[in-house]
Amino acid sequence: LAALWTMGCEKPPLAQMDSASQSVEKARSAQASTYAASELARLEDSLRVAQAEVQHQNDRFIPSYEKAKQTLAWVEKTGPEVVDKAHKVKEETRAQTRSLIDAAAAAVASADQMLAEAPKGKGSQQDIELIQNDLTQLRGQLEAANQHLTAERFTEGQSAARAIKTEADRISGEIQAAKERVEQLRGKRGR
Repeated sequence: LAALWTMGCEKPPLAQMDSASQSVEKARSAQASTYAASELARLEDSLRVAQAEVQHQNDRFIPSYEKAKQTLAWVEKTGPEVVDKAHKVKEETRAQTRSLIDAAAAAVASADQMLAEAPKGKGSQQDIELIQNDLTQLRGQLEAANQHLTAERFTEGQSAARAIKTEADRISGEIQAAKERVEQLRGKRGR
């Protein structure tokens, strides 16, 4: 009878529930919803399951919190792993964004260089000014991409960098095509 009385007096694992909740909150604060979303979802689901199990056991005459304690222990153990993954993925995303922005800046610099070396001739001044304006806009967009990076808006920074690089490559292609046309015309005149 004493054993039944002792079992019936088992207390809910409130401290462990608080600790597990804090573990989940730390993962949320580490932006796990963005950088480790599936892991955070599993963590949150497990916490809800454990809380529901505690509530279920609270309603029983002789509660047993063992199952809830195991789930809460898993949440406590896994929470820091989710935080670490979120930090790691965030830093990888930052590095990818930086790389894309650097590639876009290099493409703009290449187009600038090609324009500086492009042959200037009769009727080309207006085209050159248009290209210079396009390149000026791209440099402004590069600044915006860098601001996205600084503000940790990596998706926006990556999109901007890809668009800038595509446009700079297009401009470089136009300059190269114009240069080849001029060389062909010079070749025909030389015959």
